[in-house]
Amino acid sequence: MSMLFQEFDTIDFELILRLVWHAKLINEKLRIEESTTNKAYENIKNALIQVVRAVHCSRDQIAGQFPQLYEFTKCLSTIFYEVLPD
Repeated sequence: MSMLFQEFDTIDFELILRLVWHAKLINEKLRIEESTTNKAYENIKNALIQVVRAVHCSRDQIAGQFPQLYEFTKCLSTIFYEVLPD
């Protein structure tokens, strides 16, 4: 999948996911039966999840900073989070 990142000269996973998602939608509307874009989307999505998990701190590591984090994030329009099982 690195060819997509190179082609669009980006390291932005979300951009590439969006582009592949659009390709999937176009293929569906044109009734193009194939699994390559579906596999690409899943691979990129899973790679993004792995990267985020690798660099993101755990809840326990930042619990003492929640008030400051709240103040910082309350002005953001969108926040994504993942609920992990205990």
